[in-house]
Amino acid sequence: SALVQPEIVITENPFSSCKECCLSGECAGRGVMTARLQYLDRTYGVLSISLPRDLLFDERGSVLCEKVAHDISLALHHLDLKEELNYAEGTLKTIESKYRFLYEETPGISLVIGIDGTIKDINKSTVEILGYSKGEVIGKHALDFVIPEDREKAGLQLKRTLEDMYPPEMEFNIYSRDGTTHTILFSAGSVRLYERGLPTGVLITGVDITKRNRVEKALRESRERFRLITENTSDFISITKFSLIPVYTY
Repeated sequence: SALVQPEIVITENPFSSCKECCLSGECAGRGVMTARLQYLDRTYGVLSISLPRDLLFDERGSVLCEKVAHDISLALHHLDLKEELNYAEGTLKTIESKYRFLYEETPGISLVIGIDGTIKDINKSTVEILGYSKGEVIGKHALDFVIPEDREKAGLQLKRTLEDMYPPEMEFNIYSRDGTTHTILFSAGSVRLYERGLPTGVLITGVDITKRNRVEKALRESRERFRLITENTSDFISITKFSLIPVYTY
C-alpha cells in the first residue's frame, strides 16, 4: 500500500489489480502513479495520478509527482497548524473570559499593579467601594491613594510584593473619591503576572474592613463606658441570662 511506502508506487494496470476501487474503470489503458502525502510524522493520505502507461517510468513524471505530493502535504500541515492555533486561541479566550468575570465580579477589592508601581486595572468592586472611575485610577501610582501615615509601610509592602516576596496580610487606610478613608485589609501573597515570559506586574486583593473596625471600636467604647459606670456606682448591678445564671455582677 502506498500509505506505508516512502517512495512512489506505480501500478501499470489498475483496472485488473485494483478492481475494488470505484475509479479503476476510469483508468482503462492507463497506469497510476501514487505518492504518500506525509509531512513530518503525520500521514494525510495518498495522491494518485493517472498517466498513459508509456509515461509511468519517466523520471520527470516521478519528480513532478513527488513535488506535488510534498506541496499538498505542506499545505495540509499548514491547515492543521491553523486549526490547532484557532482552537488554542478559542480556548485561551474562554479561559480569559472566565478569569475576567471572576476578577470583575468578586466582591472584594482587586488591583493590578505594574512593576513600576502604577495601577494598571481595578475591578468593579473597587470602583463601587472607593468611588473612583477606572480612568481616574489607572496610570497613577498606587501609593498616591494611601494616607500619608500609612504610606511608608505600604511602600515596603508593595516593594516586597513586586520583588516576588511573600507579603504578609496587612491593612492600610486608602482615600476614597469623596475624601473619606477606607481601611483595606490586603491579603497575604499575590499573583505575579507575565507577558511573553517577562513579569509585568502583580494582582493583589483585599477587603474593606472600615465598617467592621467602626463596629469593633464602638463596642470597645461601649464596654469601657459600662465598666466606668459599674466601677463608680454604689448600686448593685447584675446581668443574668434567661437560665437565671449571672454572667456579670457588681
